[in-house]
Amino acid sequence: MLVINKPSILIVDDDVAILHAFTKIFQRKGYLVTVAVKGKEAIEKLSISHYDVALVDFVLPDMEGNELFPLIKNCSI
Repeated sequence: MLVINKPSILIVDDDVAILHAFTKIFQRKGYLVTVAVKGKEAIEKLSISHYDVALVDFVLPDMEGNELFPLIKNCSI
């Protein structure tokens, strides 16, 4: 049996409507979607899973989104 790995995406945004819309769009395109509403939540998810793509809001409730970029890069090595 051939198993094809779906690309994975982490979406980080505190706007639930945006998370819902992007989740629907990317799931229809075949992505495995994981969401986080805070930077700390994203960091926890990055520590246990690998993601092919990350979409990050720049203004999060607990940190600036660009603070996640070095962490994302370090987790993808």
